[in-house]
Amino acid sequence: MIAATDQNGLANMEPLGLDEPCPSPEVMRRLIENYLRYLHPMQCIVDENIPDFWTRLERPMEPDVASIVYAMCTVGAMFMSVCGSGKLDDQVQKFYRRTCDAQEGRPHDIITIQTFLILHSFFTLTLQLEEFAKSFQLALDISEKIKLGEAVQKLRSKDRLSPGEVIVRNTWRLLVWVEIFRNMASPKNKRLEASLCSTIAHAEILRRMFVRF
Repeated sequence: MIAATDQNGLANMEPLGLDEPCPSPEVMRRLIENYLRYLHPMQCIVDENIPDFWTRLERPMEPDVASIVYAMCTVGAMFMSVCGSGKLDDQVQKFYRRTCDAQEGRPHDIITIQTFLILHSFFTLTLQLEEFAKSFQLALDISEKIKLGEAVQKLRSKDRLSPGEVIVRNTWRLLVWVEIFRNMASPKNKRLEASLCSTIAHAEILRRMFVRF
């Protein structure tokens, strides 16, 4: 899903070698704290309160965990880059490459969607518009395949959601919002074309996305 294509030193990057040292847990924690401080309040698609959220940084991670962790680190590292330098910090590049490697060969699922949504700001700030478009379309396709909108629709009947269900709901809401603003910003569209409203479930979510349930 994710591949570097921009002009800021990310094009044609090779996968990390086996001898590439693992990031230190302290560095990853600091970068993830940046993500949680600056972007998480607007996204809320990770649960920092799960028991092993921080301790998992100290041991080998499965690809699904690594994908999310390295995506958060990529974005978190951007807040530590020198503004106006014209080049992304090496740390940003390395964590983005690790995110790509973690996604390689993984099944397309909600983790793939969440990884893209976390990297949304990265694609935007590095002007990877073509990669953003490709990745977002894939996220939409995955959403339809796993029936994410229908799953969220069913959650409306619940009086109380589990932390995992809240993450699922927020993932869908964020995906909808990105689609709305993408269409609003498109020069080809003079009006909002919410393509996610292709099903009754999608339309219902859009009508009620401001209503807490």
